[in-house]
Amino acid sequence: MSASAAAPKAFAMPLASPSTDRPFLLATAGFNYVAAAALLVWPLWFDALGVRPSPDNGLWLVLFAGAVAALGYGYTLAAGDFARHRGLVQIGAIVKLWAFAVAVVWWLAGAASWHLLLVGITDLIFALGLIRLLLRLPGEA
Repeated sequence: MSASAAAPKAFAMPLASPSTDRPFLLATAGFNYVAAAALLVWPLWFDALGVRPSPDNGLWLVLFAGAVAALGYGYTLAAGDFARHRGLVQIGAIVKLWAFAVAVVWWLAGAASWHLLLVGITDLIFALGLIRLLLRLPGEA
């Protein structure tokens, strides 16, 4: 009996991107694309909703929107070939955890409105899903 045949099925984990994870990665990408677009039109509706803090310099907002969209593109690539783009998902999970932590700290300090806390919580939900995906689909040793 070969070593692979003796391994319990419970420990068999696929290394390729299963089709069930593709919709999650595409939803994560979509969230990033929507967030990037919202950042680009910030003055048109964020101020009207009372979202704080409002940036003083639009250049940083545009640069940040580009980074958010680039992460969305990384999730789109991972939806097509998870094994090849696994590193992008790792970076994205870290960034989403960071966004949540920053949102919570700023909200607790009274420097950010509940709107940004809600975005941070949404980032946390996506981060946990990405981490679960990374743990379930281990990379090559």
